Amino acid sequence: MYVCLFSFVLHIAGFFRLTVPLLYALLVPTLFHEWYYAHQTIAEGIWYAMLMMVALSWVVTIVKRVKGD
Repeated sequence: MYVCLFSFVLHIAGFFRLTVPLLYALLVPTLFHEWYYAHQTIAEGIWYAMLMMVALSWVVTIVKRVKGD
């Protein structure tokens, strides 16, 4: 059941271009917990930068569709 749910979440994340930020949010605190907690501000800054790049890609896509390119 959890595999199906995880697959669904990854599918939705892929649709919204959030796969990389989602994997970062899941893996970095889990696999690199010592680094994450020692450099929490940098780690969260990286995550926020990824989210901003996703938002920017959404804006670019919307602008392209509105312009008809």
